[in-house]
Amino acid sequence: RGCVYLADGQGKKCVSDYNQAVELAPDNYKLYIEIYENLSAFDYEDKGKEYLKLALEQKASKGEEYCGQGYIYLLLEDYENADKMLSKALEKGYDKAMMYQAQLLKAQGDSQKAQEVYEEYISKYPEDIDALNEIGVLEMNAGDYENALEAFEKAAALDTDGENQTLRLNRIYAYEYSGDFQKAYTLMKEYLKDHPKDKEAQREFEFLKTRITDQSQQKSDN
Repeated sequence: RGCVYLADGQGKKCVSDYNQAVELAPDNYKLYIEIYENLSAFDYEDKGKEYLKLALEQKASKGEEYCGQGYIYLLLEDYENADKMLSKALEKGYDKAMMYQAQLLKAQGDSQKAQEVYEEYISKYPEDIDALNEIGVLEMNAGDYENALEAFEKAAALDTDGENQTLRLNRIYAYEYSGDFQKAYTLMKEYLKDHPKDKEAQREFEFLKTRITDQSQQKSDN
């Protein structure tokens, strides 16, 4: 409900609901992170960081809790403490911390090592959509669109309901950057049926439409 109030411009009610939510689930790190992401999306990042700092006041004891704190330190760009918490999570046997370790390495500029950690994680958990998506992003940023598409296609096959919006867009961009404008256009058309209010996607769709038109014209000329 706090998210609804936020979207409706009712800031006081939004914050009141967010406060009640974290009081009811003080050790739910995912909740704090989602509140931060929602507030940041509406240009209230400083307010969102208050919730992240509140989360760090909780005492971690389980691997998942150390991982949650590690990711929060990562969001706050406190890389030293992020590394400490994520390492503790791994010591506790919480393998998903490897995902955030890879993100930490990426944030520190070591994309090669980040990819190695993602791939190690994928070797253990080959059906983790988020990890496959991140590998695809790393490959795409490196200009290796063939391997990027391989990772995105594997993830898309697992995301049977198409609920992962970020994955769908990354897959489209990978086809576009590889030069397959027709495929990118078709996928974007499908995406906009589910997300018609995505203005950036609408602009990209119009761009893809012009590229297809240009290609058709070139074929006609030849």
